[in-house]
Amino acid sequence: MIVKLGDTNPLTYKVKLVSEESRAQGTSVKSDELYREWDRVLRKYGNVFDELQSRLSK
Repeated sequence: MIVKLGDTNPLTYKVKLVSEESRAQGTSVKSDELYREWDRVLRKYGNVFDELQSRLSK
């Protein structure tokens, strides 16, 4: 998840969820060069934007 400041007045943020995969078993999370973008989002992250909006709008 990448979070960037969008603007300061009004305060807004930009959130981007990036999925990557490595086909090699046991790939270290530090081996960035072995990962490639994957156009899917795991189901457990499917509601992350709804959750962020809910928590941040309070």
